[in-house]
Amino acid sequence: MVGLRAAGQDHAYKILGEVYDDNIAQVALDSSRAKGGKSTSAGEKQEEGEKKSTSRAGGKRIQVGPLIVAWKSLNLLPEGAGHGILKDRPLVDRGIFGLWAIRTAVGDAGKVITAYSVAKFLFDAFEIKVDERHLATALTSNTAKGKVMVLDSKFQILPPGMEYAVSMANLPAQPAAAATAEPIASEPDAAEPDDDPDDEPEAEGEEKGEVEA
Repeated sequence: MVGLRAAGQDHAYKILGEVYDDNIAQVALDSSRAKGGKSTSAGEKQEEGEKKSTSRAGGKRIQVGPLIVAWKSLNLLPEGAGHGILKDRPLVDRGIFGLWAIRTAVGDAGKVITAYSVAKFLFDAFEIKVDERHLATALTSNTAKGKVMVLDSKFQILPPGMEYAVSMANLPAQPAAAATAEPIASEPDAAEPDDDPDDEPEAEGEEKGEVEA
């Protein structure tokens, strides 16, 4: 058994007294809780900051599943044709094609799209895998100017971009203006021959009347 000197014994009794003192234990406990509370608060702030960062970077993401269903229901391209069109194309062309396909499939509901949604759509619809960050960079490049508009980290395809995507898909241009012009131009020609038959019976009637008289 190890003995303690008088000074050591006094110090030991002091420590034991502090251990069993309820007031001292309560202060230590409250201090620990306070530190834990500060840690939780910091974690919550960090989580909120990450959410805000995600919102600023990517914006609201729409569901890609309905886009795929709407696109396939159009049957604009044969099965597997989209992959063949895009496999050797640069990243900016892939992005423009994806924006065109989404806009064509759902109209104004797919007017403004995030790079994440376009990248996922390209993979699910055409089995073309792209990185969303690289895609966003490509769609903001000089090559995409005039074809794609950037709106708060989202992208909207413009009419020149729609035409460019149609040419990539090798689809015929819409001949709506020419089709409506032809009937209008042919109306006067169709009306001219109808006037002569109406006049001929009257002339024949008059001649018969003169003979009978």
